[in-house]
Amino acid sequence: MTHGSAKFWSQSFAFSCGPAALGGVLCSLGWNPQQDRRLTELEIWRESTAVVCPGAHPFGLALAAKHRGYDAEVFVTGPRPWLWAHIRSSHAFPHLHDYRTIEAALSAECARQAIPVHPNAPPPGQPGAGLLLSAASEGRSSAADPHWIGLIPGAKGLLVLDPLRRAPRHSSLSWYEWWDASGFGPTKSWVAIRPASGPKKPGHSRPRHPTRPTELSRASRSIPAKER
Repeated sequence: MTHGSAKFWSQSFAFSCGPAALGGVLCSLGWNPQQDRRLTELEIWRESTAVVCPGAHPFGLALAAKHRGYDAEVFVTGPRPWLWAHIRSSHAFPHLHDYRTIEAALSAECARQAIPVHPNAPPPGQPGAGLLLSAASEGRSSAADPHWIGLIPGAKGLLVLDPLRRAPRHSSLSWYEWWDASGFGPTKSWVAIRPASGPKKPGHSRPRHPTRPTELSRASRSIPAKER
C-alpha cells in the first residue's frame, strides 16, 4: 500500500521523536487529532515511554497506534546491548530490572490487544508505512542516540518523516537500504502501521521549529550526500 501525502510533525520536545514520527505516519493514513498537537504528542509519549529511558518503546508506540484505531505490528531483530549501554550512560541508570519489568508489561499489553510482536525476526517481506529506529548523534558527540523516523512508500519513492527536520522529504533509497543503514549493528526495530477503523477528527496545524540536525548522522557513511 502506498500513501501519497503526510501531515508532518517535527518533534516539540527532546524526548518525543517517537510520538512525533507516529503522529505523522498516522496522519498520512487519515488520522486527525482533535486537541492541540503538542498535547497530543505528550499524550502519545506518556502511553509509549518505558519511563527509565524517556524515549518511546516500540511496544508502546504500537499500543498508541492501536489506541487510535490503527493496526500495528512490531519487528525486533535481536538483543539490544546498545540500548542497555545507552540507558546506563545517557540516563545514569545503573540497573535494568525496572526497565525490563516495564517492557514485560508493555509486551503483555500488546498480547492483550492482539498486536503481533516478532522477536529475533527478519525484516517484513512487504513493508508499508511504519516507524524505524535509527542511530542519530545530533552533532553533539560520536555516541549514537536512538531516534525514531517514519517511512512511507509512495508514488515518488520513499517518504521520510524525520522529526528533527521541518518537513518530509522523498528518498531514492529503498526501505531495505534505510533498514540496513539505520545503525545498531544487526539489531533493528520496526513498527508497521496499517489503517483500520481509526476515528477521523478535526486536526490542528503543527508549530514551527528551527532547523535541527537530521537522522542517521552517525550511520550514514554509506548513504549518498544528496540523500542526507
